[in-house]
Amino acid sequence: MKKRVWLFALFLVTMIGGAYGFLQLNPPIETGTLAASGDTTSVVVGIANNGFRDVEIVEVLVNHEEKPLKTGLQVSNASHGFIITDDFTGEDADEYRFTDVNETAIKRAASLSSAIDEIYGVSVIHHEEVKTVHIRYSYFGMIFTDTVDFAAF
Repeated sequence: MKKRVWLFALFLVTMIGGAYGFLQLNPPIETGTLAASGDTTSVVVGIANNGFRDVEIVEVLVNHEEKPLKTGLQVSNASHGFIITDDFTGEDADEYRFTDVNETAIKRAASLSSAIDEIYGVSVIHHEEVKTVHIRYSYFGMIFTDTVDFAAF
């Protein structure tokens, strides 16, 4: 009986460790579209969720872990695309759906190129040039960070 308990415990630890390792090696968020204004103070990062469940964005930081002036999440489809703007409530942005990054979960199976599925773009406005965007998100209770480099853009 004692041997079965130990084998079950070893099996359980192995399965949990394997699942954790798999998730660490295969993060669910994929970045695609990169767009920026001429002075790169306003940028858009297209993201897709290739995971098994929805992903929630925890925070978005720029450059050296600085908090940007404004962040928003564009929810669109591939035929409509994204907009690069310095004002989420302006006249040009009226045709696009902006939400708070913490309010909308990135649905699973959202593809970067699907005309039917929703696509998501993290929009960032900052007072100086954006060189990197750090997107922190939660997936299965773990926090991941995806960093996008705009320096070579």
